[in-house]
Amino acid sequence: MNPEHTMNHGTLYTFYSARYLLLIAMLFMTMLLAGTAVAYKIVTIGWFTLPACSVLFPITYALGDVITEVYGYAIMRQLIWFSVICGYVFMFVIMLALHLPSPIYWHAQDAFNTVFKNTWLFTTMATIGMVFGAFLNSYAIAKWKVLLKGKYFWLRSLGATFLGDFAHVTIVAIFAFSPIVPLSQLPKLIISMYSYRILYAILAVWPANVTANFLKRSENIDIYDSKTNFNPFALKK
Repeated sequence: MNPEHTMNHGTLYTFYSARYLLLIAMLFMTMLLAGTAVAYKIVTIGWFTLPACSVLFPITYALGDVITEVYGYAIMRQLIWFSVICGYVFMFVIMLALHLPSPIYWHAQDAFNTVFKNTWLFTTMATIGMVFGAFLNSYAIAKWKVLLKGKYFWLRSLGATFLGDFAHVTIVAIFAFSPIVPLSQLPKLIISMYSYRILYAILAVWPANVTANFLKRSENIDIYDSKTNFNPFALKK
């Protein structure tokens, strides 16, 4: 690997200058939108009772860890804000389609209303949770990478996910699910969502580590954010 790229502190790679970055970003966005679509379906997986979105959203944290580790915090910051824009476009399109008139022979409007009528609420609360959680996660990954000189990605990923997921789960569960989940069940839902995500993070950290190492070799890049501006609202690195 080119040492210039290996120790390229805070360099901002664009989505066009890396072979795999665009694909990973699209997978990240796909998981977020799919999670929004199935947000209010409650599922049972073993001992866990949780919303279906919590089955999908942990994948975004694993992808976010890899993106920050390989391409740097500035790229992940771009992706987070692009995701906010796309999430609201998705929500407005869904709400528009929901309210378009239908022919008299079509009788599934109530079913669509049940599934999608609260999409606006989930999108808003999930956006707040995702922004807090994703930035906290990415910040920890990048800062700890510099501190530990690029070592122990698996440990940094777990620690960052524990922090980011806690913020995300708490905000989403309290504000997005309180209208549909009895208050007596809300603490159980939060514990179940967070426990599942922690278990997922533990299982996903090794594939994420392999993926990060593969990308570093293939892209000939390994960004260290020692000089990066970590302001979430910064337009430049």
